[in-house]
Amino acid sequence: MSTILVVDDEEELLTLVETILKGAGYRVLTALNGPEALSVLEREEVDLVLLDVMMPGMDGWEVAAEIRKNPRTRDVPVAMLTVKAMSPQYFYSKDAEGIMDYINKPFSKKELLDRVKGVLDTVATINAMRERLADAAAPDLIKEYEDLLRAEQLYKNLNMSLRLSLERSEKGSEDHKLLKEAVEYGKVLLKEVKKKKDTYERFIKDLK
Repeated sequence: MSTILVVDDEEELLTLVETILKGAGYRVLTALNGPEALSVLEREEVDLVLLDVMMPGMDGWEVAAEIRKNPRTRDVPVAMLTVKAMSPQYFYSKDAEGIMDYINKPFSKKELLDRVKGVLDTVATINAMRERLADAAAPDLIKEYEDLLRAEQLYKNLNMSLRLSLERSEKGSEDHKLLKEAVEYGKVLLKEVKKKKDTYERFIKDLK
């Protein structure tokens, strides 16, 4: 049973997400702010953090940065909960480092569970590969492949979120135009990531 830490300053949303995840069989921990979340991570083994972006005091980006700095927690996957559709260009920024997904609010029960499962499945694939290639003398290659797996997961979900935002936007508006461009750009990024991942997979198969 996977353990998920949900961090959000809105108690109603926190309770809703907790109820959905528990109903799906996950063990759920909660925190109302960044410092509380970091404290939970120090004492609990967590498989995924669902982290709200907009929180008073310490926001989600700052919490994610602290998670990455700590050797104990730096490999814990993080998915951001956001009310704003994220453009593909954003993922070149420093803030995006280590983030495995962005889940737009409001989200349906199915969307939340699908996205959580997608991240956990990707992490399981990465862990299985690490174990299989534990003795292979190619740590840089393995790390780059892990990054590509994370990127593929992220871009798939990003494209899905952007398409939903595009469908909800008013045709002819500036937002609609920008979202349409972002969707096309996201398709290009995903295609490039898949191509690179396929190349790495061929090399990795020969390592052991």
